This record gives sequence, structure tokens and C-alpha cells, in this order.
Amino acid sequence: MKKIDTTNVISTETDGLVTKYVIRNGSYLGDVFDSLPPGIISKSETGMGATTLEFNTPRNSIIVEPIKITASSKAHKHGAMYVGSETQYHLNKVRKDTFLTYISNPSIQYKKIVVVADSLWKVIDWIGDTVYKDFHILIDEADSFQLDSLFRSSMESSFDYYKLFPQDQRSMVSATMLKFSDPDLKDEPTTSIVYENPTVRSILLKYTTNLVGTTSDTIQEVLISHPENKVMVAYNSVTNCYNLASHLVNSNLISKEDVRILCSISSKDKVGSYYHELNSDVLPARLNFVTSAYFTGFDLLESYHIISVSGNSNKIHAISDNRLKQIAGRSRPGVLSEIVIYDTVPNHNTEMEYTQEQLVEAAEQEIVALKCIDLNYNSNSVLKGHIDIIRKLIVDNTSTGGYRFVRINKDKEAVISYLNLDAFAESLRVRNKLYRSPETLKITLEVQGHQVEYQTVTSSTDVTISDINQEDRADKVTEIISLLRDTQPGIPIDLQLDEDNSPVHWNQLTPYQQEIATIYDNLCEFIEPSQLLDKIEEASLKPDRRMLTNLQLAGYYATLHKDFQYKRTVSHHLPLKQEFTREELLEKWNTIFSELGLHKAFDTLTQAVRFTKLHFKIVKKVKPVRFKIQRENPLDFVILDYRSQSENIGTFMSLLNSASRMR
Repeated sequence: MKKIDTTNVISTETDGLVTKYVIRNGSYLGDVFDSLPPGIISKSETGMGATTLEFNTPRNSIIVEPIKITASSKAHKHGAMYVGSETQYHLNKVRKDTFLTYISNPSIQYKKIVVVADSLWKVIDWIGDTVYKDFHILIDEADSFQLDSLFRSSMESSFDYYKLFPQDQRSMVSATMLKFSDPDLKDEPTTSIVYENPTVRSILLKYTTNLVGTTSDTIQEVLISHPENKVMVAYNSVTNCYNLASHLVNSNLISKEDVRILCSISSKDKVGSYYHELNSDVLPARLNFVTSAYFTGFDLLESYHIISVSGNSNKIHAISDNRLKQIAGRSRPGVLSEIVIYDTVPNHNTEMEYTQEQLVEAAEQEIVALKCIDLNYNSNSVLKGHIDIIRKLIVDNTSTGGYRFVRINKDKEAVISYLNLDAFAESLRVRNKLYRSPETLKITLEVQGHQVEYQTVTSSTDVTISDINQEDRADKVTEIISLLRDTQPGIPIDLQLDEDNSPVHWNQLTPYQQEIATIYDNLCEFIEPSQLLDKIEEASLKPDRRMLTNLQLAGYYATLHKDFQYKRTVSHHLPLKQEFTREELLEKWNTIFSELGLHKAFDTLTQAVRFTKLHFKIVKKVKPVRFKIQRENPLDFVILDYRSQSENIGTFMSLLNSASRMR
């Protein structure tokens, strides 16, 4: 039983597995508990000091954060061991020997490890099985793990590890906890902590049919009315953040130096010089756009005006009432004002609602189907080696409303994706209830006790759709191609030296540069490097990113061993020097996909012709229109060698999956 300091406790109530504490306003969890209670900790406010208490508790702790920004900053603040990719606080990834030195250091009585979700497996592996008796695990911002599990499999893997810890050695915490569908968490004890007088927010709601235009108008109004204050715009659309920033700068409403876009590094290419990674507890500019990577988990020790934008034409851009609470809670002193700009679900069509039992049943049926496929593939010696790849392709391409109900766990088993079920249910709630009509958001926030002003706004402002300019992309492409020309083929770029004889750090490259370097690394052993770089550079500069994907597929196919199953099947149905109509090509490719168990099918003749051109040099004949398969290697690569017949070609299968979606 955890020690309770009753000085700051107004009341306590227990009902089954749930214990509710009402505490004095301004109290922190450390003022009430000597350590975090086990199980689910649902707090009514952000900033109640849950992770701080865990850092101060005399026990070994693993604190799991959803994103590296939060993990790195908290580790830096508390002098803990950080495990994750590079940040401005931690310039290099921690190595295993450094980690083990920390773990075995007798002068550090209690080991505190802060890890980003993607690296939790590494920490567990490095410590070994003793981790489950020697450490307490805390999952921070647990609702983010539920909501973001669709995009990051590591979120569900974190809960796999969480459930391996004894129940009294694990906790999860959030100010906006969602209901769990996972039966393994049904008996998890829950501690609810609320303030005696909950925080009441003053919120201005602006309903509009011109979301981006109204957002531009509102930003301008706030900047003019409050020239001395900072503004934060929360909008989970990288493209529209960039469009708005460019529009305001080009309209001379603010200087480019006064605008920053805080988003994940994977979107760095999309925002150019506006990109910023938060490295302090204050906003970096006067006008700051933030995407979902910055909606939760970090603390800002200043006040500012917040504008949250919820676009419901795209469910990814929609912001729930829970996320609005998290966004407002980033300012520890409190926001100066809060405005929410939103539209409603197009055509007001209510999506089908499902019970939790129906969602679980659907997932179970999908697993039954996968087991049948496993049985058929494992019974065939030729196909058996591809079962993992095929299973992943099926799971990745089977979704309901964009959510996958089944996942492949760390043991390569198909299991129910409970976090995705939770996220899907929340998505339906947001679209069917919160944004069903212009008034439903207002009613919801008022029921929660907030002071709400509602306006219907018409805007004639037309924000030009911008693209990160081609000149900027060209500079980045030229830079990485030049670097690759000076490197030794076959050595990963992060082990190479640049022109100053300094190591090239992978994290210093933009995501697009990393993609280019990876393509080169995968092909340069088999295709003459200089020619390969010429072709990669040409494809990289094209506005259509599919050109780079097409080049990869053509390069992989050209260098596959002639006896590899995919190549043999394609060659059998599309032999050289033969002629085919569009209709015949469509039939041939769908037969190939069926025989290989790829669960794909082309819908159009154009798809079939384009896909053929990625495998062969073809000659078009007219009257009647026919296509002659002239030869393999359509891009005329200079082939140095062919891949081993036994090579794991998971990368090629993923490329095949992407390229075959072409329209």
C-alpha cells in the first residue's frame, strides 16, 4: 500500500478497482503519494507531476514516452539515462556498453531510464530478464500510445512489454485516458485524481466552412491585437501549416524569421527552413505552428495565445476535446487566450457505430483467415520462405476506416491490435458526436464546465496552396548526391567521412536525403555506382515522388536472381519477344499476383501497362495496339552482379506493394 499524505486530500472514494482522490488545487502527485500507484492513473489536469514523482521515487524506473522530444528533455532535466534517437539535448545515440556501465554503476543507487517507445525493446534486451523484477515501468501519456498506434507499431509493442511486468511494478498515466478494450487490462487497478475545483477554460469557438482562410484571418487578428505576445497554432496538417506560414510571410504580415513549424523530423522536408525541433521550455518564435508530435507531453514555462484548428474533412486533422485539453495544458502558467477553429464532418453523414464486442469479433475473424493462409503456405516448400512477408502485406493492407484491427507482434504472431480498436472507437466518437453539427462541440465543452463563446465565421481569404519550393529540394538532392559520389560503395553513409574528414551523422540528413542514401546503398553493389547516382538524381528532382519508387523497383527486379520465385513467375507469364494487348497484360498481372499469393489485383488497363514498363523495355505497336516485351532492365542499368537466390527481399516486396497501387 502506498503511503498517502492526507494533508492535501479532500476526499477518497473506492468503487471496485477504481479509487478516486479529490485533492487541493495546486497540489502535485508528490504532495499526496510517496510513489505512483500501480495500474492506470487518470488525472484530471495536465502538469500534476506524475513523471516527476517517478523520478524522485527510490526505485529503479523505466519511463516510456511517446516521442523523443519529451523523452530527451525529461531525461536531460532529471539527469537520467536517455535511450532514443539523437536530439539537441542528446547528440549521439547511447551505445550498449555506455548503457550497461550506467546500469552497473554502484554510485547510482536508483537507475532512472527514459526511453522513447521505439527503443523500449532495446532497453529490455540490454537489461535482460531481471528487468521484470528490478524495475518499475511507467508509460507516460498513455492515450497517445492508443491514438498513435496506427502509425507506429512500437506503441503496441510497449504495451506488450508493459504487461510482462508484475501488476504492482507497472503504471500508466494520462490526463485524457481512453477506455481500453484489451482484456489483459480489464483488471488493472485505476487511480483517479481530480482537483477540488477543476480548471475552467475560456474558449472562443469559430465555426467556418473556410478553415484555412479563417485560420489565416484569426492569426492576423491576434498578431495585430497582441504584438508583444507569442502565438501557438495547433494544426495536425503539415501541408496547411506550411501554406499558412508562407501566406502570412508573403503577405508581409510577419517576417520569415519570426515563424517556426514544430513537427516530426519525418516531415522536415515538407516545411523547409521553417522546421524547428523544440529544445527549451519556451516557444522558439513569435508565431509557432505545431503538429500532433507536440500536442502532448512537453512543458512550456510561458504564456501565449493558442489557436487550435480541427479540420474534419480529413480525420487525421480532427482534434478531439481530449486533445484540445492537452494542447491548452502545454502552457504551465496558463494560456493568454484559447481559440478553436473548426468545420464539421462533410455532408453530416454519421458513420456506422460498432460495439467493442463487434470490433473484437472482426479482428478475430481476420486472424482466422491469416491462419488459413499460414497453413497453405507452410505446406508448400517454395512458398514457405515468404510467409512472413505475405502476412505483413495482408495485415498492412487490410483496414476499416483506415485502422488495422490485426498486427504482427514481436514474436511474429498475428494478434488483435487492441490499441487500434481503441483509436478507431475514439475516431468514430469524434466524427459522429463531437463534430456532428456546428453546435455539438460547444455543448460538449460547456458540459465539461468551460466558458464557451460561439461564432459562425465567414472568410473570403484564399490561402494559396504552396509546395516546399523545388529550388530547396534541388539543393538537398545535389548535396546528398555529391556526398554519395565521394563515398565508398557498400559502406553505410553514417560510417563515411565528409569533405572535412568528419563523420557523416545520419540525423543531420533530411528524410528525403536519407531515403536517397538508402536506395543507393541497396543497389550500388549490383549496379554501376556512377550511372546509378545519375539516375537517382534525375528521379529525385521530379515533382512526382513515385519516380523514385519506380526506379527502385526497376533496379531491384533487374538485379534479382533469375531463379527467384517472383522473377520466374513473371518470366513464365510474360516471356521475352511476345506481344500482348492491354487486356492481356491486365489478366497476366492479376494471374501472377494470384499465383504468388500477393492478394492484389489491378483495376485498370493503364495500371497493367505502367507496371509492365517497370519490369521490361516494351515496344508499342498500333492497329491493333499491342505491346512487345523487348527485354528486361527497362532503365538500361549497367549490372555488376545479381542478388543471391536466398536473399531476404522484404524491401523489394514492399516496393512491389507500393508501385502496384499506381493509378
